[in-house]
Amino acid sequence: MIINFQIDIFKQPADAIIHQCNCFNTMGGGIAKLIADKYPVAKDADLQTKAGDKSKLGKFSTAYDKTDNLYIYNLYSQYTFGTNQRQTSYDAFYIGMSEIKSHMKTMNLSSAAIPYGIGCGLGGASWKIINAMLQDLFDETGFTLYICEHNPKNNKK
Repeated sequence: MIINFQIDIFKQPADAIIHQCNCFNTMGGGIAKLIADKYPVAKDADLQTKAGDKSKLGKFSTAYDKTDNLYIYNLYSQYTFGTNQRQTSYDAFYIGMSEIKSHMKTMNLSSAAIPYGIGCGLGGASWKIINAMLQDLFDETGFTLYICEHNPKNNKK
């Protein structure tokens, strides 16, 4: 089940937060920076992976924040960063989200939150395409995916 929420991603009721990262361990902009600032364990998990390793595409690192009782998934679905072209890899996004869903099942997690427009802001992806992938992966699966739109006026592609 997919639920669209007009709520701050840090105030949602899910077991996990999923966000997109590049493969260079920066977490220096967008939602990744906010997550790194709020959950240093997520940044630490990212730093445990090899910077610049293209083989991370379609994979993830994960961390657990004991204070909020929350898993954080760093989804590697963009290789590098910059706004000169689309950075999000649709293949890596789909494969990585599928792997995260499998990991969530193993960990007995039932819900996750993602930012509205994941991969679309700095990553340059089309929300229409990303949303279709999310529908395919999470609609009617027994998991609840909260799409958190903190700023409903923020237009996505």
